[in-house]
Amino acid sequence: MSIETIVAVFVQLHVGNPGLDGTANPSAMTTRLAAQIDNSGEIAVTGPFTMTARERISDLSLWSAAVAGDFLWAVPLRTTPHVVNGDTLSIASLSLPVGVVGQLLLDYLRQEIE
Repeated sequence: MSIETIVAVFVQLHVGNPGLDGTANPSAMTTRLAAQIDNSGEIAVTGPFTMTARERISDLSLWSAAVAGDFLWAVPLRTTPHVVNGDTLSIASLSLPVGVVGQLLLDYLRQEIE
């Protein structure tokens, strides 16, 4: 997949490291939420996750689509919230540790929102 084909980023929750393909240790809450990227590269998830089980969220995976799509990144959380069924979990902002490919992706997405 080329960077030019990514038009959105979606966030999924994990209870452990998502692994190399982003599919390991998923949260019981499997819905991916859309994220918005501002000009500084900060990512904000568009709405809260409504939790469906008792668990500790430790990582996020970023995807090119809400369903299926391509795995982009795994991001460990600095704090690992404990949640229970019915809780809402919001991610106000997220700064990515990006390398060259990540920076190219952020630059492309910034152009799309301007």
